[in-house]
Amino acid sequence: MSGHRQLRLYRNNLDALPSTQLQIDRFPKKPSPRLAESSQYQESYYYCTQGSSSPEPFHPHSPPGKILLIEDSEIVLQANQQFLRQLGYRTTLARNGQTALALLDDSFSGIILDLGLPDIDGISLCRLIREREKKGRIPLMVLTVCNESFEGECRRAGADLFVSKPLPTSQLARMLEKLGL
Repeated sequence: MSGHRQLRLYRNNLDALPSTQLQIDRFPKKPSPRLAESSQYQESYYYCTQGSSSPEPFHPHSPPGKILLIEDSEIVLQANQQFLRQLGYRTTLARNGQTALALLDDSFSGIILDLGLPDIDGISLCRLIREREKKGRIPLMVLTVCNESFEGECRRAGADLFVSKPLPTSQLARMLEKLGL
């Protein structure tokens, strides 16, 4: 039996089933440009592709923002930058505290900070960042190899989230969600 004939039989069998059993009305077709731009279509597409029974809202016109990534390890810096870019974030890199303070402005939607920097300790840098914020509080995640004994001090310095590394990228994505990014 040819592939086209099998597909036709398959479609005919599906058409014979009630749509409630299939949970579809017909085979998906390429949407018209007007439909594809509608938020209702985009939300439906997002829910279907995620396979979730209780999906989170989809906001097609609010892309991920810009993250200031402060890390002295080149390997960790590049890996995190690549992952954040895959998620759609724009990244600005700082390999030490002095560079981070020079780059700091209100255009960042979030900051990921390592504690072990060559020129300043991360807790002091966290305090300086909080002192220099002009418009509002930028969500700040401390991502470090230091253990949880530093968490209280980091929070008192102004960190919103303390995470020990290494951590899987899926967990990093959840931590960004937790920060509202």
